[in-house]
Amino acid sequence: MLNLCREALDLLNDLPEMQSSEEVRITKRFIEEQAKVDAETGKLIAKPKKEISSGSLQSAYDEDATYRIKGDVRQSGYVLELSET
Repeated sequence: MLNLCREALDLLNDLPEMQSSEEVRITKRFIEEQAKVDAETGKLIAKPKKEISSGSLQSAYDEDATYRIKGDVRQSGYVLELSET
């Protein structure tokens, strides 16, 4: 999937009208945050989970969605904590 994203970006970069599109920007962000280049093959490989920031892109549809683990609870999307004082 990562290498297909890179191929798509290569194709889109040849189209001047697409270079500033949201699709290109989000795909570039996804690759930067979720992948690294294999030194031997030059192909993109997924980063280990521990190397991916919780603030990284979690959803191509909603850039503000997050993922976190708090105790034994895994949460994705939006998390809201309220307290009354």
